[in-house]
Parts: sequence; C-alpha cells; structure tokens
Amino acid sequence: YENVVSNILSFFLDTEEEHHCKDLWLKSLIECRNDLSIREDDFNVLRVNREYRTETDKRIDIVLETDHFIIAIENKIYANPYDPFEDYYNCLKKENKRFIGILLSLKKENDIVNNDFQFVNITYRQLIERVLKDIGVYLSEINEKWCIFMKEFINNITNLYNGETINMDKDWQLFIK
Repeated sequence: YENVVSNILSFFLDTEEEHHCKDLWLKSLIECRNDLSIREDDFNVLRVNREYRTETDKRIDIVLETDHFIIAIENKIYANPYDPFEDYYNCLKKENKRFIGILLSLKKENDIVNNDFQFVNITYRQLIERVLKDIGVYLSEINEKWCIFMKEFINNITNLYNGETINMDKDWQLFIK
C-alpha cells in the first residue's frame, strides 16, 4: 500500500495539480506539526518528487520543495521506520532551505531525533482529521471528480487505521482459499 498511498498523497500535496485543493493537504500536514510557524506564502510548492534518490542510492518517499523550505516525508503503512533518516537529511540539507522531516504513519511511532534534525511522527488519523477540519473553505474550488477521489482515499486510509482491511472475516478467508 505504501507506494500507492505515496503516489496519491503526493498528488494531493502538489498545490498546482488539477484537483484544485490548492494547499489544503500541505497546510493540514504542516498544521499537524505544532512546532512550526510558516507564513501563508510558504505554501507555494515548486516541486514534488516521489522516490527521491540520495547519493547513497536510498529513496525518500516524498520530497516537497517550496520557495523557503524542503519537506521530506517518509511514509509508513505497515512497515516500521527503519530508514536511513540521517542520509535523507544530509542529502536534502544541501538545498539551503529550511528542512522539515515528517514520518507519516498509520500507527503512532516515535519521532526520529538527531542533533541536527528530526522527523516528527504524524499519523494518518491526525492528518485526515485536520484535512476534514480545514476542507470547508476549499470545497467550492475543488474539482468534483477529485473531490470524490479524495473522499475514497480518506475512506480507505480510515479503514486501514481502523483495522477494517486488516481483520478480514474468517469465512471470507476460507472462501478465498
């Protein structure tokens, strides 16, 4: 699920995409980190990269670049955070922009803290609650097709963190076998 979810999430995080959500997802993600103060004009996304390759041939799930900062998002659905976070930071600090590290996960994880950087854990539950709280001012602008798609994405992620997909009915499992 991780790659699929990262692809969809990177689409919604891109403020210039055809969904017309503008900065809804990015702003909601940043608002989940209570330790950041970012101005309104900082939400102009210049680039969204999927599977951003480091010099050591590791890959960061999503990298967003704006005029003033760079966000590294490590996305975890079922896997534990075992990634080379220091490598990610060292690769991206060369961009000379403010670094923001986010560990986005289905379940609560510990923040990854180093002397130079941190990847703060945000759960999908927190992100979706924030998106749903903030969506009102965006609704009239969002493309109807992508609004339906976004609702389905939210429902699927909600089902994952509620365990509905994980706990398949035993009779259904036997039928499938």
